[in-house]
Amino acid sequence: MDSNIRDHAGNALLGLIASLPNLKAIAFNGGTAERIGMKALATHGDRHHIVKLPSSSPAYTVAYAQKLTAWRQLRDWLVAPR
Repeated sequence: MDSNIRDHAGNALLGLIASLPNLKAIAFNGGTAERIGMKALATHGDRHHIVKLPSSSPAYTVAYAQKLTAWRQLRDWLVAPR
């Protein structure tokens, strides 16, 4: 559970973003991921659309239909292969 996370080891988020020049959106899976991710992004978060998603964890007690609706937002940011 997110509440059990202590002293997390962050990834090189800014380095990853720099390696993805076509990146348009960044999604965070749950509130804790969003807080940690936004802190890591700092001012770089303004360069991308941020999608705040409810946790996919079954411990997060939001109805599946609500989670599905929220997660389907990501479709808007996918580019179909040509």
